[in-house]
Amino acid sequence: MKERIVLHERIVLHEQFDAMVENAPHKIAISAHHVEMTYQNVQDRATQLAYRLMDLDIGAEDVVGIYIERSSDMIIAMLAALKVGAAYLALPPDYPTERLRYMITDSRTRLVLTRTMMKDSTVIENVATVYIDEIQSVVPKILPQVTSQQLAYVIYTSGSTGRPKGVGVTHHGVTNLVSQKQQYVHFGPNEKILQLAPAAFDASAFEIWGALTNGAALVLASPSYQAIDELPKCLVEHGITILLLTPALFHVLVDYREEALDSVPQLLVGGDAMSVTHAFKYLSRKQKLGKHFLFNNVYGPTEGTTLVSSYSMSLLSIDAIKSPLGKPIVNAEMYLLDEMLRPVRPGERGEIYIGGQSVARGYLYQPGLTSLRFLPDPFSTQPGARMFATGDEGVLSNDGLIEFVGRLDDQVKVRGHRVELAEVEHAIKSCQDVSAVCVVLNIDSDRHVEQLVAHYTTHTDHTTHKSTDVEQAIITRVQTLLPSYMWPSQFIQHEQLPLTSSGKVDRRFLMGWKEAERLEEVISSELSVTEALVAEIWQQILGPFDVVPDADFFALGGDSLLAIQVIAEAEKRGLNLTLSTLFRTSTLREMCKDLVLPEQTDNGLTEDEALLAKIWQQVLGPFDAVPEADFFSLGGDSILAIQVIAEAEKQGLMIELGTLFRNPTLCGVCRGLAQTEEAISQQNENSLINETDKQRLPVNIETAYPATRLQLGMLFEGLYSGKAIYLDVIARDVNLPLDEKILHDTLQSIAKRHPVLRTKFDLASFSEVMQLVESLPSLPLIVENYTNLDDEQLAARHEKVMVELSQPFDPEEAPLMRVHAAALNEGQFRLAYAFHHAILDGWSESVFILELLRLYQANLVGESVLLEQPAPLSEFVRLEREALGNDKAKQFFSQYSAKEKTDRYQDTDYRKAVLVLPERTVEQLLKNVSDWGIPLKSMFFASFYLTTAHQLQDIGFVAGMSVNGRPDREGADLTLGLFLNHIPIKLNLDFANNWQMLARQAFDAEKEILPFRRFPYSEIQTLLGGPPFEATFSYVHFHSRNELLERGLVNTNEDVRDHTSLPIRVELINDLKGEGILINVTADERRYGTGFALALAERLSEKIEDMAFLSGQII
Repeated sequence: MKERIVLHERIVLHEQFDAMVENAPHKIAISAHHVEMTYQNVQDRATQLAYRLMDLDIGAEDVVGIYIERSSDMIIAMLAALKVGAAYLALPPDYPTERLRYMITDSRTRLVLTRTMMKDSTVIENVATVYIDEIQSVVPKILPQVTSQQLAYVIYTSGSTGRPKGVGVTHHGVTNLVSQKQQYVHFGPNEKILQLAPAAFDASAFEIWGALTNGAALVLASPSYQAIDELPKCLVEHGITILLLTPALFHVLVDYREEALDSVPQLLVGGDAMSVTHAFKYLSRKQKLGKHFLFNNVYGPTEGTTLVSSYSMSLLSIDAIKSPLGKPIVNAEMYLLDEMLRPVRPGERGEIYIGGQSVARGYLYQPGLTSLRFLPDPFSTQPGARMFATGDEGVLSNDGLIEFVGRLDDQVKVRGHRVELAEVEHAIKSCQDVSAVCVVLNIDSDRHVEQLVAHYTTHTDHTTHKSTDVEQAIITRVQTLLPSYMWPSQFIQHEQLPLTSSGKVDRRFLMGWKEAERLEEVISSELSVTEALVAEIWQQILGPFDVVPDADFFALGGDSLLAIQVIAEAEKRGLNLTLSTLFRTSTLREMCKDLVLPEQTDNGLTEDEALLAKIWQQVLGPFDAVPEADFFSLGGDSILAIQVIAEAEKQGLMIELGTLFRNPTLCGVCRGLAQTEEAISQQNENSLINETDKQRLPVNIETAYPATRLQLGMLFEGLYSGKAIYLDVIARDVNLPLDEKILHDTLQSIAKRHPVLRTKFDLASFSEVMQLVESLPSLPLIVENYTNLDDEQLAARHEKVMVELSQPFDPEEAPLMRVHAAALNEGQFRLAYAFHHAILDGWSESVFILELLRLYQANLVGESVLLEQPAPLSEFVRLEREALGNDKAKQFFSQYSAKEKTDRYQDTDYRKAVLVLPERTVEQLLKNVSDWGIPLKSMFFASFYLTTAHQLQDIGFVAGMSVNGRPDREGADLTLGLFLNHIPIKLNLDFANNWQMLARQAFDAEKEILPFRRFPYSEIQTLLGGPPFEATFSYVHFHSRNELLERGLVNTNEDVRDHTSLPIRVELINDLKGEGILINVTADERRYGTGFALALAERLSEKIEDMAFLSGQII
């Protein structure tokens, strides 16, 4: 049975220190730079400082900054903060000023302890400060009671959003870490522990409190020691008995000063993967010396209170596994779980989770990120127990141990320090000359050297702008923002960063980059165009090499598997390279002799580009087909993009939506084009539900699949509020005679074609809320005759019908749509219908009415209509499930914070304002679309963002954008369902000098969120602890409605009513074939004041006009 240590709730660090003072007051506690202090000396000074903190009202859970270099004063300051119930935050003086200021502000530090020598530092100019070397005698006080669940310290770790995040660690975790009952190391009063780690890193907690809570001596290394020169001497002179090293430092000592570790009986190595070669060399030497020693490989992140597992290294065990993490320390747990949080089996990979007493409290003032990474522990019997998702990947060995595999994200370890590459990239990107950057970790496996290398491009041509000046500017910026362990060792400028076939920066290629091996330097002189193209593919697969015509594929490390990858890449670029050709002629020159580049048409298009141009013309209308033709400049948008993708798929071309957004020209899309030999097979809908739920399905149910997150939100919000929200009612005048039977039969045909019109929700009978599709259609139809009503009577009857249709639906009864038809005259009738928004979005409604009226018109005259097959709705359910496990999406949305919560079900007063943009404004906007290469949607969003931010007087305004999450496949644009999502977006108004720049920023923002567009809004709210925005924007361009007008099936007379709970909703409706472009604003005027909706619509109309005619004007 796993041993547990029972620690009393009252055990806290400083009280354990107090006990050591009572046991041996004159024993040496701290040895720092040849000056020693006894336990009583340290106690007296720390207590005096604690009294001073109490005078300043510093107490429980306050954060106290320690702006002192490694010294006895630093330790005393930490103890004083703990004694008053506060948490300490180490602020290393060698950190960049901007980073320290951020840490102070973000942690809400109440006070900073420092020395008088720091008085002129700008770091502390705006925060309360106490100079500990000026403290005189203070009146004694009764120190407060502190519990083990209170924070002990805060440590900032690298953040993927470009900002570090503060981890709050409790006394409970640290006292367990350094308990004498632990087995991974032997603490005691006779030990000497070297305090080597910077105080801003979690290893320092092990060193400091491992010594001072166990009566041992804490030896402080020099603040500016040089490892190779000073550390060996320090270890011997002070008789260090416990030493914790990073693998990087351990490797260096073993290679160059192996004898330095001879005198250390207990050595722990942790923070990154250890070299087995170096471990073997160290163990061999120790065994020859014949001394008893402890050598453990330890593992754990800051969120796990320094370390959670230990593996005893010996010559017998070292070959067992490559990167052993060992067993959990006492009172800690480690789990290796799959994506469904189920334990994996031996040989399987999973994510490493940490449980037990080692789990930190969470991220300071970031409840969303905390709830994302600190999850309820389903394996613990302790109430409220949590586990931490490390982001580390492991594999379970046959003997039950976990082997470390790597990271599941872009986080790396540099000399034992966690580094988010995105944070380094963010710092470099803040340099005004830099246009793009990619930072990679290069590892020399032979020398075990780790280096960060920054690859970047600039806004200006580097041939006309001194690259040395740019590099120096970047270095200065990096050193201003980041601590030294995050500084790249190299900065390499490129004309453009290399991309993978999917359009992403090729990190793998850059990890082996050597600037002298750049392909473009030899293309013109030695290689043909074909040879250069093949060489580029080889480099992508094999890594950098000397590009010469006689370069040999197999001599460069190629094999049959890599050859298949080369062939696949060549095929994407239009080269017909076969496996037999590659094996028969393995040099560049010989291989390329018979290869032919894709032929070009008379207008300069390749075969694929010409085919794609025809598809674009089919969807967008005629245009001049040239390789540089831009999809968005030609009037394309996200919905039209789906139509293009579907049509391309029919022609055997597979285009990803992301490719079209990133590279919107004909030639750009075709560079990332992949051909497909067969259509995507239809997903089995029932595979989305478990076997138990399948057995419970009623006999009248055709199929079933889980409800999506947005559907769940709408359903439960409607039930909770008791109001008819998320219900749409629409009435249109149809230019066809009314035949009740034909209309009824046509409705049932449409319902049979679209499962969502036969769908109901079961809220309680299954393991989760389920969408049940009934086998038989049953759309209800009520028919009336208005032909004898005058205008006043007609208006009154219409209003009554609209109110009747607006009654709430029972979500557990199908269908969630009701239809009403009334004859207006012999050749015209009014069609009104209501539906729950959980089954149809706006685009789906437009498809529904178009298909219904086309089929009804054909049935009236006995003709038939061939409708294309829609994609299955279950495909979207599957895609959303995949999105829920997207860690990068979670990291991306963690940059936002929740708005102040309000009662969404309080009394509201929603008002609507509708304006039409002037025709001349629309004409100029369309010209801007062509000139700028930016779609209308982005222009409208930029105008909305600026206007709403000003109206709300919100400097940190975050907007919600309504995005479409339909699958990227044929028939998806014809599927009826709810595919919408709301995504938070924040623009930087300070960096938008004119309208074009702001519109470009909006377009770039939409491209940035594209990979995460299906990550559910409800999950974003859970992640952040609340909604991140109060105003939402949507751009509506329902091309199907235009077809209704063109066919003469309806006129422009329509009545659309919807019910929402969003505080502010702004729609820009592109109705160019009807009324033009409409601004539709709905707002809760009980919350924002009378007239708010109209005022916002009017201001927005003005800003859009400025966007059209004053594009270069300073905003």
